Amino acid sequence: MVDNVTRIDRVGSRRVVGQSGAARILDRADQFLARAGGSPALADQYREIYHAALRGAAALLAEREKGVRRPTRNAWLRLAKAAPGYAEWVAYFTSVSGVVAALETTARSVTADEVATLHERVQTFLNLVESDLAPAA
Repeated sequence: MVDNVTRIDRVGSRRVVGQSGAARILDRADQFLARAGGSPALADQYREIYHAALRGAAALLAEREKGVRRPTRNAWLRLAKAAPGYAEWVAYFTSVSGVVAALETTARSVTADEVATLHERVQTFLNLVESDLAPAA
């Protein structure tokens, strides 16, 4: 029997997941999301929130790609193959990755509204991932 751990995310919802590798990765995603609020610069917040989404993808991949050879390191391309039901999320986060790349070169900035929108979308994504990874009741 696996002991469950209750986690509280930044917006106050409660998550209960087992101590699988995917659960630990999802916990790390929560940490990135929580840490984003403490960053003074909007670009830093945006990057941290995006990294939370990447950890969410990694949690799914940890469960769905067991024993699979990984020809690419791109999490979104891998997720498209491993979890076709996440196609809309893959498209969205692929576009966000372009914004993050532009932030790295200071070729682009982000607004508080963009940061808030990304935070909300990532929170929804992580909740969906958690739901998909939860053992059937």
